[in-house]
Amino acid sequence: MGFYLGLDTDRCEYGAGEEIEATLSLVNGNDVKDEIFFSDGQRYDFVIERELEKGEVWRWSKDRAFTMAIGKVILDPGEEKRYSETLEAEYISPGAYELVGIITGKPRLRTSSSITIKEDSDIFA
Repeated sequence: MGFYLGLDTDRCEYGAGEEIEATLSLVNGNDVKDEIFFSDGQRYDFVIERELEKGEVWRWSKDRAFTMAIGKVILDPGEEKRYSETLEAEYISPGAYELVGIITGKPRLRTSSSITIKEDSDIFA
């Protein structure tokens, strides 16, 4: 069973420069209480990668500082923890991308969702 990770966005198409509302959901799918250990204060991350080339073009945690304290998240069976952010990926050119959600602890968990960045005029067509 283990942990389940979900990634939701407010929509799947965005105009160039638009904000992306993203939520990463961590669920304990075990029958017992379980935990994830972290080596610092960062618990999650969001990354935007080119869909076909798998090259990273944007990272939420870039240029952010996190505490250097170890920690853990403990979840009861079926319990859910959500991490939401407004992603301001303003310099991403139009195209097809994967939005990746990552739980940065041990175990390290990752999931992704397809998004499209369009020219502003394409959104209203």
